[in-house]
Amino acid sequence: MYKFKSFGHLLAILFLVSGLFPNYLLAQESLKSTANVPDPIREVIAKMTLDQKVGQLFMIGFSQATLDPKLKTFLAKIKPGSFLLFKRNIKSLEQVREMNRELTQLSLENTGVKPLIAVDQEGGFVSRIPVQPPMPSALAFGQTQSLSLAENYGEEVGHLLSDLGFTMNLAPVLDLSNPQEPSFIGVRSFGGDPKNVGDFGFSISKGLWKSKIIPTAKHFPGLGSSLDDSHSSLVTRITSMDDMLTTDLKPFEKFSELGPESAVMVSHLSYPVLDPANVPALFSEKVVTGLLRKKLGFKGIILTDDLMMQGASQFANPGEAALLSLKAGSDIVMVTWSYKAQLKAFLRIKEAIQKNELSMSAVDEKLRHILIAKSLASPSSDSLSVRQIAQKKDLPREKLKEIEQTVLESNLKFQDQKLEGIKADPLFCVVSPSQHFLESFKSGTSLKLKYLLVNSLSTSKYLEKLILKNACQNSVISIYGQKTTNLAEGLSPETKAKMMLVNLNAPMSLVDEAAYLSVVNLYFPHSSAGQRLAQHMFHRKPAAASYSPRATSK
Repeated sequence: MYKFKSFGHLLAILFLVSGLFPNYLLAQESLKSTANVPDPIREVIAKMTLDQKVGQLFMIGFSQATLDPKLKTFLAKIKPGSFLLFKRNIKSLEQVREMNRELTQLSLENTGVKPLIAVDQEGGFVSRIPVQPPMPSALAFGQTQSLSLAENYGEEVGHLLSDLGFTMNLAPVLDLSNPQEPSFIGVRSFGGDPKNVGDFGFSISKGLWKSKIIPTAKHFPGLGSSLDDSHSSLVTRITSMDDMLTTDLKPFEKFSELGPESAVMVSHLSYPVLDPANVPALFSEKVVTGLLRKKLGFKGIILTDDLMMQGASQFANPGEAALLSLKAGSDIVMVTWSYKAQLKAFLRIKEAIQKNELSMSAVDEKLRHILIAKSLASPSSDSLSVRQIAQKKDLPREKLKEIEQTVLESNLKFQDQKLEGIKADPLFCVVSPSQHFLESFKSGTSLKLKYLLVNSLSTSKYLEKLILKNACQNSVISIYGQKTTNLAEGLSPETKAKMMLVNLNAPMSLVDEAAYLSVVNLYFPHSSAGQRLAQHMFHRKPAAASYSPRATSK
């Protein structure tokens, strides 16, 4: 049973639960003493129908950007307790705010309980809500070494999501990733140091919670440096128990200190060292209940990764996969597309409860985890900010933009030694596949440099000729991904030795970084990256962008 941190904490839940369950009246007389305080969560669970209970165990996705009659009818049938929105569902700020309002209203009508509405807003290239400038990647944040900045960032991201009607963010990523080595996670991780990853994930999560957004750590018990993508195949993680305990699990151990107002997503990878049965983690009772719930003492919601991904669907059909996950100890199973699969899974769980394959007491305990978290999270009710946000084409708020600029400045400062000794002359060339980067770089210096635009069809041979034609003594090229990495990799040793690479996206698996003049890692394509880079390289460095955290929280 969940234990309240204090009487004040209990009272806060009783207050919030009246908003979560609008039709539920709390007995005021019972507030006179802790001994007589009722358990509102348990009483709400007791009043739920079987269909309503089963629905609370599901997080679903759908393809529409509007709630059409077909979708509304389907939602009334399976009564899902949580939703996950993707880019396919988000066409504009006003549209997604209205959709979330409708989803909330439908859930109240179908279940009497407000839903969790989640989104993947990690930062970097995993950002479902488009913002300008782009949000920093986790790796860019990890390089700043500023936990206070991370917490303020989490709070501002939380305000953004709350304004749009979301209550849950499927972030932070607590997997470890060495920036110098290839991995599936890449810049989505804060780095390769377990303590650093745990501290940054914890700080951003605290910030999210200040805005009443539930943070979700993923992907338990850790993807590590795996190159394989469980979206498309079954993946086994081969490692030792010592490595798991001293590296991968450390960030989740720190995250577990947050309490019930948090969630952990369990991965599809199998870990023979943790469960000799070699089943995907989300189907393993040893991993979910034994390790996460009992050993780490996690008190929040345990959520599966998408059961429609190959890492799960190749192991079992959606109905059996959902049952296996719930029996292993998960509270919510995720099925993000296909009405057919969602309905089959819903009916299979209902049948399992009726046949006592899944006990009602186990279901009720899962509902407690879910409803306690729901009672502590709520979207913004600031109608003015909603009107403002609906009218703006660019996000995020000014505070968030200030933080992003500070992250850029911090990363440039971190890379300063790699910029020393680089001199500009009329034969210095700036190369990029982005016209915006070239214009940004040009705005940062009055020097007469040469600006060379390449594209996705450009070859290393073409770039070599372009550099020779313009007699470039030294050059800088902005790297956005593997194509521009390959472009630079194919150059001659002589050209490489005179070229600086500026990495604005994922870590690069370069054959030999020492072959280049220097490699500067910024890890996110801030719109001012070119300008500030030019200023750092060729001119007196101005004071870093000022940033002052919020004086108060909502």
